[in-house]
Amino acid sequence: MMHMPLFSNPKIREILESVLEEYAEEAIAGVPFTELKCWDSMRYVLLVVSVQSTFEVELDESQIVKITTLIGMCEVLKEHGVSP
Repeated sequence: MMHMPLFSNPKIREILESVLEEYAEEAIAGVPFTELKCWDSMRYVLLVVSVQSTFEVELDESQIVKITTLIGMCEVLKEHGVSP
């Protein structure tokens, strides 16, 4: 059984690599952002700002709190009509 990737949009990988650096692959593999060694409040803010600026979307508080995993991030992008 083949697994579908969570995302195919290259901008998502670019954001993760920029914000999470060497931990991007762990996040892509499904590790919650909060469990990454590099994770802190500044990276969270940077991730949210990067998502908003890259995809030109405005996230509300209920969407921001969902961005704790790659799955959550993709779901929020879908809410804005962005194909992950």
